[in-house]
Amino acid sequence: MSTLREIKTFFAPLLTRNPEFSFERRWCFLKPLTHVSWAISIMTSNDEFFQLHWGASAMFIPGMTLSTISRRISYEKGCWTRNIENIEAEIKKSVEDQCLRFLPNDPNLVDLYNFRSDITLGNDTSFYDLFEPYGIFYYSAQGQVGKAREMCENLIRKVGDCPRETWDEPPRVAVRDLYPLLRAGDRKGIGALLRFHEERCIKGHRLEKLWRPAPYPVELQG
Repeated sequence: MSTLREIKTFFAPLLTRNPEFSFERRWCFLKPLTHVSWAISIMTSNDEFFQLHWGASAMFIPGMTLSTISRRISYEKGCWTRNIENIEAEIKKSVEDQCLRFLPNDPNLVDLYNFRSDITLGNDTSFYDLFEPYGIFYYSAQGQVGKAREMCENLIRKVGDCPRETWDEPPRVAVRDLYPLLRAGDRKGIGALLRFHEERCIKGHRLEKLWRPAPYPVELQG
């Protein structure tokens, strides 16, 4: 299962029945891409077995990969293998049953917050509350500037206010670039910073044709 042609073949019935998906670079993306990428991917460890994942990634969070927050899509009869009879139909059925029927027609940032990955499955706490550096960006995008500022100040108390290049990108950018905008209540500036990182993510994955830029809630408030 190493070729793009083979993976696309496995996704063919899903793509035919659900034209809102687009196959790009080993992923099936829900179109259009606005702030969040909702995508299905096949991850392989050998020539026989593979894993099917459903992921939701906030593209405006610097350094966040498309698979940072994902959960496995299970196969009701056991493990996913390339030898499953009628595997294309089985993949379509599993994706529709385990992912699409729970997703609104126009998913937004609230749906992103409520998405439960393998990390948070069975947990009432969102990924964005469990992992502070990511939550700072999420709440900034949503327009909850006070909460985002409070989280950022809490992060600064833990790690200091002089970002080091050795830091991971989310806390480094949060402290260096986002916090001054949060302190100033600069909603337009916050939106511009988030859009910069969203565009960087889009271009880094060569997904420009699926991208639909739009204002963030923070820019539409106040």
